[in-house]
Amino acid sequence: MKALYIAVVGLLLAVPAAALPINVALGKPVTITGEVGVITEIWPPAPVAGLATIGGGVLLAEGTPWQTGPVWGDERHPPSANNVIEIDLLGTYLITDVLIQADNNDRYQINYRNTLGVWVGYGFFDSGGSPGMLTRAGSAGSFVATAIQIDAFDGDLFYSVSEFQANGSPVPEPGTLLLLGTGISAAVARRRTRRATA
Repeated sequence: MKALYIAVVGLLLAVPAAALPINVALGKPVTITGEVGVITEIWPPAPVAGLATIGGGVLLAEGTPWQTGPVWGDERHPPSANNVIEIDLLGTYLITDVLIQADNNDRYQINYRNTLGVWVGYGFFDSGGSPGMLTRAGSAGSFVATAIQIDAFDGDLFYSVSEFQANGSPVPEPGTLLLLGTGISAAVARRRTRRATA
């Protein structure tokens, strides 16, 4: 019986250790609804970064020009109108706080997809005072998500995002919890049966 208790306690202690908050957006697939990197005005040429850089874990220097290094789009360009960035988390996570580095003079709405597949508004980050890329972080409360959306609005319609991070921990699948509970229950019942027959 002592060995069973040690195994159960060890398992319970291991679960919180494995659930320490991490950036759950790191390296996850990123898509966008429209076109990026096309501008409607005369502007110094600047290549657009790859979409994967948004979840790449790298922050640019604060104040970096909006079209130098990040993923940018001009919503005056019809194929770029109403662009929405989506990050598929490839699992279910409890997210405690988020961070975005994006152009300073625009607002950015953050939405998340819940476990029912429904998009829910989480909150938004306002424009800031300094020119170029600006890092904003905060929490409007914890939420469980399978994907994230970033939607820029207001400002000058030149939208730019260089990094998004979401700190959280994996939520075990219901089947995993059921299997764990069944295994522990079976081990306890077996142990009790042995003690009763001894």
